[in-house]
Amino acid sequence: PGRRETWWKAFSDVRDMKNMTLEHKADENYPIVSAASVVAKNARDMHIDFLGVPNGGYSGTKLWEFLDAEFLKHGDLPFYVRRSWAPVKKFLEDRIG
Repeated sequence: PGRRETWWKAFSDVRDMKNMTLEHKADENYPIVSAASVVAKNARDMHIDFLGVPNGGYSGTKLWEFLDAEFLKHGDLPFYVRRSWAPVKKFLEDRIG
């Protein structure tokens, strides 16, 4: 989730919030956070590959073909497509106005 409120709701069931620290640019300040970021990006890429999203989910002709096929097939985009992402917004604007 991109927005802080959405992210916070996703983690609101964490029991011990007093031991959690949120810090802007933490990956630049703490090597362990940088390592976790690399692991998370690799996990994301594996999931994207598993879902069959071309180009690793990055903008390009193959991504647009994938979005178009999914939209035609289901009348909507899959739940895992980030609608706040600029290429997806553009696709939806072009597709449904």
